[in-house]
Amino acid sequence: MTEEVIPTTTADGTPIKYEFDEKFQRALVVLALRDINFMRRADSLLYPQHFDSNANAVLCKIAKDFYSKYKAPLDGSMLKEVLNDYKKTKVLKESDLAEIIPILKEVYTNSTPLPPSEPIIDKLSEFARSSAVTCAIMKSVDLIEKRDWEKIEKGLRDSLSVGAEDDSSIYDYFAEIDKRTTIRENEYAGFTPPRGITTGCKQLDDVLYRKGWGRKELSLIMAPAKGGKSMACIYFAKGASIRGYNVLYVTLEVATDIVSARLDACVSDTEIRKLAEQSKEVKRKIESVAQRIKEEAKKERERAEEEGKKVLSSTGMGLLHIKEYPSGSLKVSNLRRYLESARNKGVQYDLICVDYADLMAPEVKSPNQIENFRQIYVDLRALAFEYNCAILTATQTNREGAKAKVAEMTHVAEDFNKIRTADIVISINTTKDERLKGEARLHFVASRNQESGMTLRIKQDIPKMQFISGVVGWEPEVASPLPLTPEDESATGMPEDEEH
Repeated sequence: MTEEVIPTTTADGTPIKYEFDEKFQRALVVLALRDINFMRRADSLLYPQHFDSNANAVLCKIAKDFYSKYKAPLDGSMLKEVLNDYKKTKVLKESDLAEIIPILKEVYTNSTPLPPSEPIIDKLSEFARSSAVTCAIMKSVDLIEKRDWEKIEKGLRDSLSVGAEDDSSIYDYFAEIDKRTTIRENEYAGFTPPRGITTGCKQLDDVLYRKGWGRKELSLIMAPAKGGKSMACIYFAKGASIRGYNVLYVTLEVATDIVSARLDACVSDTEIRKLAEQSKEVKRKIESVAQRIKEEAKKERERAEEEGKKVLSSTGMGLLHIKEYPSGSLKVSNLRRYLESARNKGVQYDLICVDYADLMAPEVKSPNQIENFRQIYVDLRALAFEYNCAILTATQTNREGAKAKVAEMTHVAEDFNKIRTADIVISINTTKDERLKGEARLHFVASRNQESGMTLRIKQDIPKMQFISGVVGWEPEVASPLPLTPEDESATGMPEDEEH
């Protein structure tokens, strides 16, 4: 290990006593290696040279390097590969390995719980400052002999500022009013495209604060089992893609070939059961749609140039990528690594549809299922912030929600924190009579930025996988959920004894 660590003795050999002992520093290392939320908050304050022992310094460097590259905690399955890379580059010596391997075995033992992060975070700034000051003082010894007072002063000044609040991200509300006004005026006049990602349905776009799914926001679709969650996500993914937005569709429940078949049916206006017998016609229709969108985009671009407006894209078509993961295997850190890899290849997604988040895995599995869901949803919303994209996912209703005529926030399955975390929650509702008529209702359950309680009645063509084939109109607010009649219960799509 080439980076120097905090000295343990003074120049005359006297041991230096530190307030932050080995136990505290080892806890920092464990959290840095395994806890993504800790690293988001602590990365800027963690430095290998602040640790007393060489082993902890080495592990800190490994954790920081991995996080810097992948924005994810170091998974135990990758340890061997990572360590080999460090050996090849001679960053790690055999003596380093002898020290850190026993620690790593302990850190990545399944039975080893993570230390509580909040108390560690609370003391981290103080630890970083204390360590930096100690280093500065020790370096000053040689500088005193040289009478280099300027360097001594700068070193101490810099060390004392470690851990201070960074004000670079401060938003000056009153000073930015002109900028906000210009943005709004340009959006209203059509000189700039909406900041939101279109839903594919104008009536929905019009009522959403961002005029579509919001960037840096988590949007949630809620419905009973077999209640149309996947069909909704597919429809919204398609709608954004054909308007020029890059979309990543992550499927955890439905295989890629099924997702693509549903898209084929939806785009080509063909019943899904007839795709095989009409395969050539389906192909022709999809190619025709793509060509029509390109031609319309060209005309829109020409009109925009004449009026001084901006259009979303030059082709009219965005990317629509489908990525499949087994249920219960995908962590947010896995998704982050993929997004980072895509970005390195020049692909930036505007909308990520996760079908669906309840089937994801938490970063650190807890025996408390509510805590697991909290981790997943909080991390997903953080991902939307990191990549300046909109994230759309879905969740189940509970039994009461499956029986209710209108699913409300209390009907969310497993954990109410899903409602708290999401920026907007929309429930899918249908009775037996509505389903027979090819209708459903989209109810605004909760929202941070616009009115809740509204209900949009929609037309559906389920055989053609068209979640929204038309719009009937808006309904006034429904004050309370209404129970289904006994004959309606068969339309919920969920048996009485089934929770999921």
